[in-house]
Amino acid sequence: MDVLSALLPPVVVGAAFIYGIVKLVRSEAAARRANQHDEAREPN
Repeated sequence: MDVLSALLPPVVVGAAFIYGIVKLVRSEAAARRANQHDEAREPN
């Protein structure tokens, strides 16, 4: 049980970090996808 309590804080921090990275990458991809969509709709 001591090992679990010692490993819990780094696991929580790592999970929060990975969650933040995933959210950032998804939002950037969505913005890029929307930008490409807008550029494709505008005639030259």
